[in-house]
Amino acid sequence: MNFGQDRSADQTLTIGTTPPEASGAASQDAVQGPFTKVDPGSIAGKTLAGVLQDNTRVQTTCGYSTGAAFYPSNGNYIVFTVTNNGSTTQVSNAGRARTLGGFDTFASVRIAPGETLVRVFYIADGAKELESTLSLGVYDEGTAQSDITVSLKQYKRPFQQRADMIPHKNQTAAAGKLPAAAEYYVR
Repeated sequence: MNFGQDRSADQTLTIGTTPPEASGAASQDAVQGPFTKVDPGSIAGKTLAGVLQDNTRVQTTCGYSTGAAFYPSNGNYIVFTVTNNGSTTQVSNAGRARTLGGFDTFASVRIAPGETLVRVFYIADGAKELESTLSLGVYDEGTAQSDITVSLKQYKRPFQQRADMIPHKNQTAAAGKLPAAAEYYVR
């Protein structure tokens, strides 16, 4: 899978753990299809909805890639975390694979030895299956081995009971507590 790994001198890379969107700088590649790069702080207060990888240690000489089709109904926030355990700079790529070929890339980000990068992407409500694949990769900037720890998780907004929700007909409110969200109807 090609993650736009153009290693030429004119490639734009960001140094450090703060991606361009967190610094307030405008970025032309902040949106690719239904995915938008967002500030890592935007996941504060969100509920973990799914774990694709959790602190997975990877040592390789040929780069690392992962990704999946993400559905907004499972959570709008996709969080990719990479820790560089090695002694050389790593490069993180992200993008959206187009159904009929091609790849829409976000800016690459350098990860210095010992640093951790957190990239957060928001997938828009209504994203269709054929446009909801997010691909992520990490490779060594030079020719050395990649030694990284990665996590890929999906988060959703916490459930908030609305005034127009009533308990399912088979449920009763006991001691003022209502049943789980999946057991509600909307009037």
